Amino acid sequence: MVKVVLRDQSSRDTLAATYFRISIAVSDSDRALLQHYLQTRALDFTRDLFHQRPEFLVEVREGSLKGVVKVLGRVVVAISVYGGFRDGVDRIVMEAQTFSERILTDLKHAGIPEEKFVRTERRLGTAGQLKRLLREVDELKTHGRDLSKAEYKEELQRIHDRLAKILQHLSSDDDAKKIQHEVECAIQASLPERLPFPTLPVQERVAVLPKWDKVTERKFISQKPSDKPKHPVDIPYRVEVHGAKLYLSPRKK
Repeated sequence: MVKVVLRDQSSRDTLAATYFRISIAVSDSDRALLQHYLQTRALDFTRDLFHQRPEFLVEVREGSLKGVVKVLGRVVVAISVYGGFRDGVDRIVMEAQTFSERILTDLKHAGIPEEKFVRTERRLGTAGQLKRLLREVDELKTHGRDLSKAEYKEELQRIHDRLAKILQHLSSDDDAKKIQHEVECAIQASLPERLPFPTLPVQERVAVLPKWDKVTERKFISQKPSDKPKHPVDIPYRVEVHGAKLYLSPRKK
């Protein structure tokens, strides 16, 4: 059993996150304009997603144009709309992918050459972590009988440790308990008859406000090793917003 202890009522679950780095330079005022634009568009892009009114963390950083757009809310609320836990997790993962595609498509249609995109990343938030955890449970169910008791118990402990880390950053005690129950039911259903369900040590969950992940460069998945960007000199760009349309164009010398 994983003990849940809430320390911060202001935290929110991460429902989706989109990272980007574009090899162009913008002024401080243009960066602020882009940040405001992304905040507004993030709200537009989530109107049919996640089934709640989420909050957003939007940051556009200095240097090369790089930033992150995070959608924050309650993953339990999003999952519960679809009935079954597993189906809900799968659907919210797809919605997280949809959100990131909308953000990145908006940026890529703003007039920036494709080669200027040094890195983009779509993260699937808490639902993505749960999906990976459930996949590990399924693998344990499939291959568990091929393991020794010691190996099986080690794998089970690893799954519970990963679950504890997920619960650590959820927004409330009730939400953590609901997810804990669903995952432990999946684990219980996967146990071989020969191995009893173990009693796990008590672990403490402390909810904290999400912190920005360090942005590191990463080549596009579609690129070959020889296509890795060679860090071209950042070209100054002008940011313009007309209604719901973003335009970025090189500044004239």
